Amino acid sequence: MTWQNGYLRQAESDYSIYSDLNKPKVPLCHRLHYLQMASEKLAKSFLCKGRRTPYERTHYAFVRFLKSTTRSPNIRRKLGYGGKNCPAYDTYIKSLLNVAKQIEDLAPVGGNYDKLNPEYP
Repeated sequence: MTWQNGYLRQAESDYSIYSDLNKPKVPLCHRLHYLQMASEKLAKSFLCKGRRTPYERTHYAFVRFLKSTTRSPNIRRKLGYGGKNCPAYDTYIKSLLNVAKQIEDLAPVGGNYDKLNPEYP
């Protein structure tokens, strides 16, 4: 199995748990934790395409992935924006970056209790 496939399988598993937990009765911290993990693994799956080594050891991959899609005609095309440069697609991705950064920032940060961390409700 490649690193890309491994990250993708883990993203699918994390997202499945997120979907199961995404109900009002489940504490928000648990839902956010799995959303962060699923987005991180999905991003790493795309970012390590064709590599024989894993993506760098960081929780911060989601924003980088979204930015990289603006240079990918294949992704734009699959999302219905055409294969050439597309200002509408670039604007759409730019509108997602703040939320993506907030999701990234949910990653565990050790003992920093001043930062939001869904592992410590």
